[in-house]
Amino acid sequence: MEYQETVNYCATHPNVETRLACGRCERFICPRCMIQTPVGSRCNDCARVRKPPVFDVSSMQYLLASASAVGLGGILGVVGAILRLEFGHFPFVTGILAAGIGYLLGEAVSRVTNRKRGLGLSLIAGAGVAVAFAVAMAVVQLRPITYRYDFLDIGFALLFLGLAVYFAVSRVR
Repeated sequence: MEYQETVNYCATHPNVETRLACGRCERFICPRCMIQTPVGSRCNDCARVRKPPVFDVSSMQYLLASASAVGLGGILGVVGAILRLEFGHFPFVTGILAAGIGYLLGEAVSRVTNRKRGLGLSLIAGAGVAVAFAVAMAVVQLRPITYRYDFLDIGFALLFLGLAVYFAVSRVR
């Protein structure tokens, strides 16, 4: 007596042989399409793969996050520039201001979106920091005393910008 084996092919990838079937609908699936669930292997349709709720950001939440990042970025840019003009001769003060601006912008984006997370929100928080720094640089340039940036100032500004972006993104990543 000879044992005859039937050849089955994946429902999604018809050129891949398989012996694995979905535990729910019994369609044949290959290891590339298989999703392991607590109750066994399932196909993509039966597994009902969804994003975790914390990463499911609506378009309205993106809009609110963008508005708050730009608005608060402008306000913090003006406040930061004023503080920089008062206490700017101490480099560590500028670093603390940058970290604070980044933290506040990231926290604002996080709270407005009900503590959601994701790449899009990280980009929005980083853009808010860029707005704050652009506004601060413009306000500093408006002061009556002529002041020119030299290479060291630009280097510190980029360092502090990176620090602020790091703090902002870490709040929503």
